[in-house]
Amino acid sequence: MSRIMATLESKDTDYVVSRLVSVGFMLSNPDSGLITGFNEQGDQIVFDTLQVAIEFLAPDHCLQLWQSSDQDLSVTRAIDGRISVHFDGYSETDTRALLEQLVTNGLPHSAQLE
Repeated sequence: MSRIMATLESKDTDYVVSRLVSVGFMLSNPDSGLITGFNEQGDQIVFDTLQVAIEFLAPDHCLQLWQSSDQDLSVTRAIDGRISVHFDGYSETDTRALLEQLVTNGLPHSAQLE
């Protein structure tokens, strides 16, 4: 499995999340129904709302979006405000297909293998 990070040209987190949802990701884990992310210590955080999760985003904090109960990606915001999506655990083929869908849905990016 590859570890690929795509840095998006958009700095609008609401827009990025809506585009990820439009290609099949869910805001909450389908099994637990929880909106989750991780803090800088690696502890999982549960958010009451998407807005609270977006306000939490920082270079060392992330929001998880779910494709299934055991397949997710992480969204972070860099110091300069740009948003990155981390495809940890996806095959390179699946990641490339998802990145193509994001471009088709209005999210240009630069991707790099981590």
